[in-house]
Amino acid sequence: LSKLYEARNKRLIMIEGGAGVGKTTLVITFLQKYQLPYHWLTMQQDMNDLFIFIAYLIEGCSMEQLHKQELM
Repeated sequence: LSKLYEARNKRLIMIEGGAGVGKTTLVITFLQKYQLPYHWLTMQQDMNDLFIFIAYLIEGCSMEQLHKQELM
């Protein structure tokens, strides 16, 4: 959790690892503990295409901006 906390102000944190090593548990624990805003992007097979990956990333950022405007 300490490495995630140190990186909390970064615009993107990517966690990678094999199946069953605890990635989801780590991130959920971190987000619950610090109550930080986040976008959850689960990698899919079609995201091997850089343009598709970037489109998903942009969509997540756009949604964050919409939520900020709704709160104002």
